[in-house]
Amino acid sequence: MGDEAVTTLALSGADNTGKTKQLGILARRIGPAAVASGPLDAHDARWEEIKKNGMSAWWFQTGPVQEVADVLAASYLQRASRSGAGTGLRLMDRGLPMLEASVAATAAVREDLAPEQAADRARDLLEPYAQDLKSAEAGEHGIVLLHHEDPAVGTARALSHETSVTPAYADYQRHLHHQIHRLVGEGRFDGVIVVDNRSVVAVQHDLRRLLHPHTALVPAGCLPGVRVVALGGMSKSGKSTAVEYLRTRHTHARLEIGYLVDDAAHRAGIDAPYVLAPVVRAELLLDGLDRYAAAHHFHEFDVTSPDARRPAVGRLHRYRG
Repeated sequence: MGDEAVTTLALSGADNTGKTKQLGILARRIGPAAVASGPLDAHDARWEEIKKNGMSAWWFQTGPVQEVADVLAASYLQRASRSGAGTGLRLMDRGLPMLEASVAATAAVREDLAPEQAADRARDLLEPYAQDLKSAEAGEHGIVLLHHEDPAVGTARALSHETSVTPAYADYQRHLHHQIHRLVGEGRFDGVIVVDNRSVVAVQHDLRRLLHPHTALVPAGCLPGVRVVALGGMSKSGKSTAVEYLRTRHTHARLEIGYLVDDAAHRAGIDAPYVLAPVVRAELLLDGLDRYAAAHHFHEFDVTSPDARRPAVGRLHRYRG
């Protein structure tokens, strides 16, 4: 698909696979041409009342399964109807296959169904919308993040990130992972990325590698073939001497971390990056480093900041592995 039409990335996956973070990093790298579709509950007015009375209770107890399927299907379809016009890259958190997986997992928990029965039940519940859903799914470029190739391991990792887990939610996650892996086996996604405790940068690199052939808006990779080493230590411990040695003896360029953060913040319209949460500053640093590496792919470089008063400061040594 060319740049003259909108490309829709629908990033799917179970809870805590990092979908939101990966979409956020990608959106910051691309800039205004990347447009987020917003959360599902922004696409159906019924969510307001549902949230008021407790979403978890409605999802697992009080709301009829048919109603849960209807609200979810209507939300997905309404979101899809708003994504076909314009140019650029439209970013969606959870693609159409996740609707079937979610409904199947919900039915399994609510009606005590085996995975195969739950899949059949989901298809029956979604049958009234089948044609519209098929058409909407065809308009997405769907990529799924898996915690692990084994759904049981993936379930455990998803739940390990939660502060508290109810039996119903744990059962739901178990069924959800099974259903997602079933859909992977059926070829319902254009690309599959196994997270498996890999770094955020490694997953982002894989995501871009899969997307780049479909739109030139997405860079071919994120810091491809690059390793970053942070040199920490107290003041006067020799950090600057070490990086100066790398610059003069091994032709590494030397940069200010502050420059990278400030440049990325400026591009993102952020006036005061150093009052933001550390994770946001880290994402800005990644964005700045990624942009610099892409623009200076022809040489090695070292990144350093002599101003220890600034938050998120370290000595980063970059070289090709």
